[in-house]
Order: sequence, then structure tokens, then C-alpha cells
Amino acid sequence: MIYRIHNEQASAEIDSLGAQLKSYKNSRGTEYLYQPQEGFWQGSAPVLFPIVGKLKGGKTIIDGKEYSMGGHGFARHIEFSIVARSEDSITFELLSSEETLKQYPFRFKFQVVFSLDGTKLTNMFKVYNAGSREMLFCVGGHPAFRCPMDEEDSFENYMVEFEQKETVFRPFVTEDGLIDFKKTTEFLKDESEFSLTRPMFDNDAVCFTNLKSRKVKLYSKKTGNGVSMDFDGFPYFAVWTQGNRLEAPFVCLEPWTSMADSPDTSGNFEDKIGMLSLRPQGEYSVSFTVDQL
Repeated sequence: MIYRIHNEQASAEIDSLGAQLKSYKNSRGTEYLYQPQEGFWQGSAPVLFPIVGKLKGGKTIIDGKEYSMGGHGFARHIEFSIVARSEDSITFELLSSEETLKQYPFRFKFQVVFSLDGTKLTNMFKVYNAGSREMLFCVGGHPAFRCPMDEEDSFENYMVEFEQKETVFRPFVTEDGLIDFKKTTEFLKDESEFSLTRPMFDNDAVCFTNLKSRKVKLYSKKTGNGVSMDFDGFPYFAVWTQGNRLEAPFVCLEPWTSMADSPDTSGNFEDKIGMLSLRPQGEYSVSFTVDQL
């Protein structure tokens, strides 16, 4: 079911299936979020939990036992309940179940909160360890924004701009979606921005592991239209759209606490890059905020 929150300056719509953002508009009705189109990616802003990216072979080992889980985890495929709602805020909740325990042997409460403050939309993730032992997890966002936003504009006019100058190396993404840190190419050298090109994404997402910046902008150098994102609290970040020369009309800005497995992973869940842990009855929260340019 789709739920709407709003104020005088903006509105957002969220699907209780996966707690997925489906719309983000200004007061004039301008849509900033990608609306799925036939022939292209059918997501809009999936919630990534309890893993980010893919597991090697789709499997991992926890306490000596093998478990299978699809890419980006299972939360995006499950119906959430509503536990709090106001005109400009809504909280979705997912509880562990016999089905989730088959893939992920931890008891949890996972909340996804959306709130509006002016034109700013904050997406918060809250994780609670409802079990009696240490809980391991990852979490992340995957919102897709219209690119280009205007019919007379083009994808190639868009820029990604970080708040600081960065020198970063881009790791190679394998055909099965793993991230190979042994194969890297220099992507930015004391630079704060880069222009988008279609071939840039033929090797999947552009992944960043050592950014100093905590803020980023996606905007058209022709019109200035776009979005900004504050992703403080997320150590990893990615920019993605469909490659293979598809003219996909979107770009994802993805704040992550973890990344996909590497080809030489041990396979142990506890060794996954960026793994987070919670003591029994412990709580964790992290959020990112999007604004309109």
C-alpha cells in the first residue's frame, strides 16, 4: 500500500512493500524520483538490509552454518507494518520471522523512517537486536533520481559533485556483482566532481570506499536542476545506473554501511567488509537526507 507524507513545500510517497520510496515532489508537483519505465530497472529506492550488495555464490557462513540470501538482502521484498504516522513523517517496521530466520539467523526489529522538513526528506534506518546474542548486519539506501529531469536536457549534462576534493580509486565489479579491490583504476585525482557518461556504468556501479566528503550533488550544468544528499554516517557510497549503453533515465546515489563480497572472501559473514554488530537489546540508527536543487 502507498502512503503519502507532505508539508507546504514537498511531498513523498512510500510503498509498505519493502518500505520503498516511490515519489518525491516539490510543491509545484515536480517529480525528483525515478518512475520505473518498461525496459529499464523496475526499482525506485529499495531498502538494503541485512546485507548490501551480493554474497559470493549467494551464500554466507554464520556460526559454521551456510545460509543463502539474494543481493541487497530480503527487506525490500517484504511487507512492512506502520507503527507511527503524522502528516510529514511515517515509520515502517519489519520484525524477524520464521521465514527471515531461514536466511539470516538473528532476531531483529528493523524500522525505516521517512520525514519531511521543508524540501528536505530524511530517510532513517533503525536496527534493534531482539535476540540474546550479538547480531551482525549491514544497511544501505538505493534511491534513483530522474536524470535528466527535463525533456530538453540530456544525461551527459549531469554532474556528480562532492563537497571536498577527492583522490579515489574505483574497484572493479565482476560479472557476478562482487567487488574486486585488487583491480582498481584511478577515478578522481584531487577533484571534487565528474561528468556522467553512459560507458562509465558498463562495469556496473562506481563505488567509493575512502571519501572525505559527507555531501554530494547530482545536477544538470545546463539547468541547475537536481538533488543533494547528506550521507554522514555511511562509510561507503556508490553511483549507479544501467550500463550496456541503455539510455536509462535515472541515476542512483547509494549510501552504504557495507559493500558486496570480494572474489577472495572467506565466506564468513563476520568478515564481510563494513560489518556492523549489536549487543543483545542494542540499538543502531543511521540516516541520509535528500534535498531539491
